This record gives sequence, C-alpha cells and structure tokens, in this order.
Amino acid sequence: MIYPLVRDMHEEERIPIKRICAKMGLCVRAYYDWRKSPFSNREVENKAILNYLRTAHENDPAAGYRVLRDDIEPELHKKGLYAGRKRVWRICSRNGIFANHSNIHAKGAKGGRSGPPAHEDKVGRVFSGYGPNQVWLSDITEHYTREGKVYWCGFKDLCSNRIVGQAAGARMTAGLVESALLDALENRGYPKDVIVHSDRGSQYRSGLILEAIRAYGLLGSMGQVRTCADNAPMESFNALLQKNVLNQRKVWDSRSELIHSIYRWVNVRYNKQRRQDALGRMTPEEYELVYFDLFDSESV
Repeated sequence: MIYPLVRDMHEEERIPIKRICAKMGLCVRAYYDWRKSPFSNREVENKAILNYLRTAHENDPAAGYRVLRDDIEPELHKKGLYAGRKRVWRICSRNGIFANHSNIHAKGAKGGRSGPPAHEDKVGRVFSGYGPNQVWLSDITEHYTREGKVYWCGFKDLCSNRIVGQAAGARMTAGLVESALLDALENRGYPKDVIVHSDRGSQYRSGLILEAIRAYGLLGSMGQVRTCADNAPMESFNALLQKNVLNQRKVWDSRSELIHSIYRWVNVRYNKQRRQDALGRMTPEEYELVYFDLFDSESV
C-alpha cells in the first residue's frame, strides 16, 4: 500500500524514486515491479471471488459467509481458484456482505431494513375486477421440521384465487422464487403483461427475479414496507396453509414429508375442492372453467 505514495511523491514533488525509496527503506526494483503490475495475483483472485460472492448473496441474502462459500465453490473450481472459509470471511467483512439477519448488517435498524422498491405499486390494494392472468400475488412462508426449515413460495391468480405456481426448499433464495415463477408461467401458458405483485423482500428485488420479469414480458409491482394489507389475499392464503397443513402436527419429521403435504393440499384440496364465498361457492378450478366458458361464448 506504500507504493502509491511513492508514485505520488515522485509525480507531484519531482523527488527521485531512489531517494524516496532510500528514505522509506524500500527496494527500488520492487517498486518498479509494482508499477508494471499494480495488482498482485492475490488481489486479482480476491476481486474475482468477490464478484461470485456478490452474485450468490444477491440470490440468497439470508446466507452467511460459510453458505456463500459452499455456493460459489463449484464455480471457483472451474476457474482454478480456491477460497477457504477465513478468506471468504475477510472478503465478505471488508465489502459489507452479511446475512440479512446478521446483527452487524442490521446494526442501528430496528428489526432490519427493507430496501427500496424495485417496482411501483400497480395494484394499490384493489383486489377485485381482474381477469385471469392479469395479476399474480406472491409471498414466501416458512415452517420448522426436525431436519430444518422449509420455505414455500407461491403465486396466486387474483381473479380465481388459484395457486398457479409454487416451489419449496430448504433455503429462502431468489432461486426459490424463480422456480415458483417458472412453474406459474408453464402452468398458465407463458402469458404476457401479467402484474407480479409482492412485498419488498430481497428475494423479489434480486437481479435474478428482475431479469426473469423482464425476459418473460411481465410487469413487476411492490407494496409498502411492512404493510401486510398491500398483499392481503396472499397473506390470507398463508394463514389457511398454516392452519390446514403446517399446524396439523407439532413437529414435522422431515422436509420431504412436509413439502409433499403442502403440495398435495394446494393442488388437490385448495385448488380443486375448497369452495369459496368470494367465488360464489365455487372452487378456484371451477371458477376458471365457468369464466373461460363465458368468455369464449361471448366472443363467438
């Protein structure tokens, strides 16, 4: 770090390099070697590792440096790089990469801070009057098992209240949201201009999801900070899921068992069998069948 000072003194004060190095006890040859290559191989590697860590942290803001190291390890091996835990910890610490539940990250913020919205609120708490594939709401919920937490992400069509896409996993990442979004797109035939509304969770603000929304011709929308009313229908569904599946046992033995139960309840019980007053005592699947039948008959 002293060589830049030597360079500045030489350029600004016109002091000979040999005299500066002699006064500072530095090797003149080492200085000129630095001028040829200002960054050491170690610094170049650290910058490459930092780029991988930032991408991994963006996709999984809740991950600490140990998990991030495991995530980037395959990519580092492809590039012939290696990063031990202490090295990753130093790089993360110096560049402010902390888990979003970390005390260091949330210092001075009561309960942590939510980032700025990636989209404006295009729903505005108006949860009626839409047709199918006009507005999808999304949220993430979690539950404990003996193996650890299960995170479930779902997308709900605001017209029929049908869950059109879902994904579950052991970590709350942007990849989990992407899997649920791709499931919804595949199930609905890849519609365009769908408003995808969510809270300001870091997963929904990640580059991975923003790029997916742009690539598939969707329209992003986000509510206010810590205001469940801006996503009330999805919050209501999460409460139903909690009562009808998650709370049926005090402790679930395995993640796979709980995930299977969630998928079965959503796909069979909720979408196909559970009648709703808001839908005229029809199930979400029945409501869509009637809606599309009426729409097709009016267009003939």
